[in-house]
Amino acid sequence: MPTVNDEVVFDDGGNGNCLLDIEVRVMDLELSPSYSGTLIQISNAISISGNATFSGGSFIGGPKNIAVNGKFQLSGTNFISTSGVLDLRAEAWFGEGQFGHNKGTVRFSRQESFRLTGNNPKFYTLEIAGQEKEYTWTPVENIPKESKTYLAESPQKPSSSFTY
Repeated sequence: MPTVNDEVVFDDGGNGNCLLDIEVRVMDLELSPSYSGTLIQISNAISISGNATFSGGSFIGGPKNIAVNGKFQLSGTNFISTSGVLDLRAEAWFGEGQFGHNKGTVRFSRQESFRLTGNNPKFYTLEIAGQEKEYTWTPVENIPKESKTYLAESPQKPSSSFTY
């Protein structure tokens, strides 16, 4: 079983599906462009201390949280997020591939400024947690008007307004 010190790569060496039936804590996670299977988060949290790169295959999120401490890159995977919280703590790039919000929250909780770039993902709830910082979205369509957006430590007590 991979541990917190392991980089986990799904590639053409094994094209089958993978059911995550235990809590996952790894250093890096990659679905390479050659991977054609599906990674399924059943009902356990996923914690990635480094980077998460989704370039091939499919990912289906479950009800538990996913935390990514390094860069998050969606560049070819059909990615259905968790219905819990996808906590992105560094740069995020939504390129090729599809992002499905699964009625979950995407939280940016980086302690420094961050950048969200790429193609137009549609968020269900977008939360920016932390102190006053610089936030950049390119293009601005990344935050559609039907999304809920919070700028606060707690979505119950928004401390700032958000205009776009």
